[in-house]
Amino acid sequence: MASDGTAISAPLWAVFVSYDPSADMASILDIASTLTQCGATVFLDEACIRADPASHVLDALIFADEVMILVTPTRRDPLNPRSPLTFLDRRFVWLAVGVAVARSIPIRALLKGMTQREVNEDSAIPQFVKNLPLFQTVSEYEQDLLRRIRNQRPPSGCSPRSHCRVCLFGRGRKRSNLVDRRLRKAGIVTNRWNPGCHVDQFDAVILLDRGDPIDSKARLFLESFVDRKKPMVLLGSPGVADAPNWLINASHVDFSEADDLSFLRLIWACVGYKPYDSLLNHEPYKFDVFMCHSSIDFPKVQELMDKFRAAAVLCWVDKEEIGMADNIMEKIGDGLQQSQYVVVCLSRHFQKSKWCRREYIAALRSEHASDAGRVVVVKLDDYSKSDIPVFLRDKRQIDISKPSELSELIRFLKGQGHKAHSAGE
Repeated sequence: MASDGTAISAPLWAVFVSYDPSADMASILDIASTLTQCGATVFLDEACIRADPASHVLDALIFADEVMILVTPTRRDPLNPRSPLTFLDRRFVWLAVGVAVARSIPIRALLKGMTQREVNEDSAIPQFVKNLPLFQTVSEYEQDLLRRIRNQRPPSGCSPRSHCRVCLFGRGRKRSNLVDRRLRKAGIVTNRWNPGCHVDQFDAVILLDRGDPIDSKARLFLESFVDRKKPMVLLGSPGVADAPNWLINASHVDFSEADDLSFLRLIWACVGYKPYDSLLNHEPYKFDVFMCHSSIDFPKVQELMDKFRAAAVLCWVDKEEIGMADNIMEKIGDGLQQSQYVVVCLSRHFQKSKWCRREYIAALRSEHASDAGRVVVVKLDDYSKSDIPVFLRDKRQIDISKPSELSELIRFLKGQGHKAHSAGE
């Protein structure tokens, strides 16, 4: 409703434009003017200055018939050709894309200062952007837009319906109401779980309280999500705590009403998109590798670290980083977060260490969330197949006693190799 009480009708065709705010605003406004002349209403993600910019994005997406991302070549670190591009360096572009995916709002990309070949060859641009319809010029996008406006006029007053149905699972009523309110604002349908619910009714499930006892029927419901590879989200920090094996690939979101970034992560987790985590965390790693090992094997691990360090590979290891008065779990969590790779040192003793299990499970969770290889398995001795944890059996096991494999590993850790360290690759 407008301030005078009159109804506001939905625009004929609405385009939400996401762009790098450091770009030339004159050219941004020229693009908006061109699209307006086509008969479309344009929402610019930086045009409305509010105390709550996330609400501006969500309000605009109520009417949006499509989202257009302006792809530009400016990097966050101009001297680093692998650093993120600034058009993706803001949480609100990810919020817009996440909501668009949830509501099946089409996403397109307009190139400005980049060719399609440069986009395809740039490793810093996520694959989902490369898979979008890419337009080389404003004129090309304009012609496509005119064709779609003529053929696909939406009914007046109708906003895109939700294509993401979320089940809220758990007894936390206060948190449930908060999550329900925020997701419905983004156009995502939510419903509370009850024993009559079936997995086919939902596209994702959010576990509100990890401390709730799970009975057999509820467990069967949740395991069905795992079997069908539907998104499952646990609210709370993943840390390094133990979790049921069937929850190993669930996403973890430390959700807070006051934190727009946590809401963005929740949106992405619900729609099953993985890249957000690695693309939002731009802080450089302090260490190249986190050494996950049994304390019994430390002499062998020390020999391996000596070879790593001789090649300028920075190592995190508990004996050096955890002091007498430190909280062990907090220090391990910090080490995992600050290390680019986790080197799992498999041996006959590995499975007997509860700390090893906590470390590699936490690393596998983050690997799953970012869709990027992070866990590397090395062979310390002649262990048996039963000594290999089930979640590590599909990983390639690198025999560091072989100079060629050790050299390949060091090149990989230094960013000079590109081979995936998993079975069959």
